[in-house]
Formats: sequence, structure tokens, C-alpha cells
Amino acid sequence: MSNIFAAISAHRLEQGRRLVGTLSPAVQQLVERCGSAAHLVADTLLVADDLVWNHGPGRQAYITACEVSDAVDDLVRRPLLSALAEVGAAAAAARCRHCQPRQPLRLVTCNRSGSSAEGLADHVIGREGDTSDFDIMLEFDGPFRWAPPGAEPADIEPQSAPQLWARPTDNAGFVTLHWVRTDRCGHEEPLEALPADSVRRLMVDFCRVMTGGEITPTGPAVNVKGPGSKSGGFDYVFCLLVRGWWPAPVWPDGAPWDTSFGVHLVPTGRPGSKTESIEYRISLSRAELLAVRQLCPGLRAARQAIIGSLRLVREHLTPLLMACCEKQWSLDILLEGRPTEPLSERQLRLRLGRTLLLQAVVEGIQLRPTAPCWESWWSDTIPHLARAAPRLLQWYHHMMSGTHDQQCYLLMAWSVVDPADLADGEPMTSPRPAGLTAEPDTPRGRAELLLRPELLLRALGEAVPREMDRRREEDREEKEAWEGNYQPPATYQQRREELEQAPQL
Repeated sequence: MSNIFAAISAHRLEQGRRLVGTLSPAVQQLVERCGSAAHLVADTLLVADDLVWNHGPGRQAYITACEVSDAVDDLVRRPLLSALAEVGAAAAAARCRHCQPRQPLRLVTCNRSGSSAEGLADHVIGREGDTSDFDIMLEFDGPFRWAPPGAEPADIEPQSAPQLWARPTDNAGFVTLHWVRTDRCGHEEPLEALPADSVRRLMVDFCRVMTGGEITPTGPAVNVKGPGSKSGGFDYVFCLLVRGWWPAPVWPDGAPWDTSFGVHLVPTGRPGSKTESIEYRISLSRAELLAVRQLCPGLRAARQAIIGSLRLVREHLTPLLMACCEKQWSLDILLEGRPTEPLSERQLRLRLGRTLLLQAVVEGIQLRPTAPCWESWWSDTIPHLARAAPRLLQWYHHMMSGTHDQQCYLLMAWSVVDPADLADGEPMTSPRPAGLTAEPDTPRGRAELLLRPELLLRALGEAVPREMDRRREEDREEKEAWEGNYQPPATYQQRREELEQAPQL
């Protein structure tokens, strides 16, 4: 028996070595040099990313802008979805004029959800290879009321119909939908209502008309990747809102604020279930979206890192989290010196501080107010938020600005560097550029020069003229990346014309 355990242990060690061996040489070298302090790299840089990208009002502004755009799309979506639902209802195998509604489903709201709305996506503007998608929950309603979920309700009078009943299945969290029988119905069993497979077909047909590109049903969603998409595409999810908190006894009592979110049902069944094709699953996506916003930056950063390393083994978490950092950060400063030279925790903290300070300077220049990339951002964002949420527009701009990034990176640098090491460095002897309120050899003068991008660029232009040519080229590349991501919103008429020109089903 001991030989078996030894073999298993050796196999796990070999798997671990292979896993770490797949990481980049930079990450492997940094893990070796930092020793037990290596966790500081991920602890610092991942939280810094969260501070930059998950500014509360700014994140809400982003979602609001998306939903304003979606609202214009809804003007076209609503009649199309109603027509598709009506066609599907007419083709249903069993019909009863007593218990079923005469009108089709209607689209009520369109909401963003999932990692992109939560601020936990891996999107980087202009970068290819992102895996995160954009989830759009299309919430439907109809001319019916909900019967209490659970046991089959008694027959009702025709004037109380139609009523929709969620029948629990043998699989926790999954239900099938049925119309409650009336005392005039001629059928013995409640008829199936809105079978999940037919609803998924409706969404596929909808996506074929409304969008172009690659269409793939995935669980409860229909994923759409447009031509040239650099992300995971868009997931369109059909959902029904069940008012109030789920009544199952295993669920905790719903507090008053819980009931405002309700519970959504999405069309997907448990694999292997005998009713898989018609099942719905409980979804708490909307409540999860609000819950994630209440997390502190450290918890959000941890959740983001876990999303990126779900399949990776626990004992190698530090190098794997460091690999997550490498996708977003340059590790050059951390790798300075001989490859085999170990780094003390103090040295690592100082290098992390320099890395964050350098990033603050770079972001300040790249996202300065006069940078050309802002033109496309304004053309995309102002129409969405200028009238719908002007205060959120200001917060959104602040979140995207280099000033906000600098504040976040400097806060993280201040938190990771030992206070004893925050003393002045070597004094600068260069002439004082015009515009500084203090001499360059003072802490205030150095801070002003580094963190005021227009002033820094002017000083660099006078000292190193070639630097401005490189800066203009980088501005052009950033501008093109933003233009691919931020475009003026299409008008209702343009969207209507696109729909009319779409191929027929």
C-alpha cells in the first residue's frame, strides 16, 4: 500500500513540475528569486488592477451606457421577438384556449450580467485573445400570473387563468413550467409551458436575424461572435422573472432587500435528466452582480484570480497567480540583476513600488486629457449618458482617465513599500522646467514632473526630441485600438435598416 501512495505522490510532483514548466521563464525566474515573498507580486499587482478598473460609479456608468444602447436595440427587438414567439406558440403540439394565454411573450427589460458587468472580465482594449464574453439577459413576461412554485395547484376558474406553475424536478434548482389547469380544461395533465428547447430555438432564430457572425448555443445562452471579434462575444440569455424569493425550504428566508431581485429562470436542463429538454434552471445573476459590487478590492481581485486559475493545482498557486500578473504587467523591474540572485522581501517591495510608479507615469501620459484616443470614447459615450445619466458620465470619464489610474497605482505603491524606505532619493541636478512649483531636486518637484503628463512630455521633447516621435506613434496605435472598441452608437433608423437587410430565416 505504501508503494501505491509513494507512486501517487511522485506522480503529483511530476504533474506539478510540468505545470510550472509551462509558465514563462520570467515567471519561473521571479518565483525562484523571491522565495517565500513571491506572493507579494500577485497580492500587490492584482489588487492594483482592481482599484483601477472597479471604480464603483465608473463601473455603473459603463453598464448604464451599455443598457442605454440596448434600449435602442429593444425598439427593434420587441416586435421581432413577439413575432417569433407567436410563431412558436402557433406551432405548439398542444393548445388549450382555457388555460393558455392568447398573446405571446413580450420583452420587458434587457440587462447586462456576468463577468463583464461585474468587472471581473479579462478584456484589454485592442488586445486579442480575451476569453470573457458580454452577457445580455433578455427578461420576458406575458399575460399570466405565477402560481406558487412547489406542489401542483388545484384547478382554477377560467377567469383566473392563465397561471404559470414551476414544477420542481428531481434535480435541485431545476424546474419545468406548466399552465395551471382550469375546471373547463379537457386535458388531464397540466400542459407544458414555454419548453426550454423551443425557447432556445427562438433565441437562435432571433440572433440569426439581429446579428451576424458565428452563432453557437451554449447552455442557457446563445453566443454570438461577430466578424473580427477579439473577445468571447455576446451571450444572449432568455430569462423569466419569478417574483419574490424562492420558496424551497432549503433556502434561507429572503430578507426584504432580497425580494427586490427575485429569481430568474433560464432555459437549460441538467445533463442526463429525463426532462432535460424542457427544464429551466434557477439563476441569481442579477443578485450576484450587485453582490460583487459590495466586495472590497482584495476580495474582487481574489475572485478574478480564481476565475483565471480554476483548473490549476493549489500547491502552485503563487507562480500561477504571478502568471496572471504577467498578462497585464511588465515584470522587467522585478527581474533586474543576475537571474540567480535572490531578492529579499525589502528589495521586492521596493521593486514593486517602482513598478507601480512607472505604470502611473505611463498611464498618465497614455491617457492624458489631450491624448487622441479620447475622441472615439467621447463619440461613443456622450450619446449614451449625456442625458440619461450625466453624473455617471463624469464618473465614467474619471475612471478611464490617467489621473484615476495614477491615484490607484500610487496608493498601492504607498501600501506595499515599507514606510522607512519612503525617504528622499538622490537629488536631481537638471534645470527646473517651466511650470513646476518646486525645484526638481525636491520631492514635490519630482512628483509634479512625473505625474503631470503634459509637463513631462514638454520636458522630454526639449531634452530628447526623438522621444516625441515615439510618443506620437504610440498615441496613434492607442487611438486605433480605442476606435475598434468605441464607436458612435447606431441610430434607431440605422438598426432598423440593418434588420431589414438581414437574411430571412
